[in-house]
Amino acid sequence: MTTSVKSQFLAELSKRFDKVSKLDNSLSLYEIGGGDAFVYIRYSKLHSNDKKTFYGLRRDDLRRLEGKNAYIVFLWVQQPDPLFIRLAEYEPVFNDLVPASDGQFKVQVYLGKDNTDLYVANSGRYNVEGNYGWDFFEQATRLLPAHNIPPLSH
Repeated sequence: MTTSVKSQFLAELSKRFDKVSKLDNSLSLYEIGGGDAFVYIRYSKLHSNDKKTFYGLRRDDLRRLEGKNAYIVFLWVQQPDPLFIRLAEYEPVFNDLVPASDGQFKVQVYLGKDNTDLYVANSGRYNVEGNYGWDFFEQATRLLPAHNIPPLSH
């Protein structure tokens, strides 16, 4: 993984939210707010004239996140905003599939002029255009960024 892309993402995540920590025995799973939310970070280079990306999602990692407020974040170089996918929306898809021989589900993100699609091998394409950016993630998780918590008084 390009360290700078992941490092930049983690720096922004830590700036926006309290208590960001890596889960044990993983280089890609992170916990936010002591378990309020989780992110699974995946990175790809751009392929085919900068129009698609390739990812492997490890079945074991997805299982660790089942039933949690979890998001897969897809990253690539020169990406304007991170792409967040709510795992709960796709758990039925992955539960119905058999991973490849390496234990990973193969997915791609297709970047079009007017749309972004998530392709899950042996399942299909899903429009994810509305899943870009920190605003989407904050609203989806219903977590307030650390700097937006109002002071409380009695």
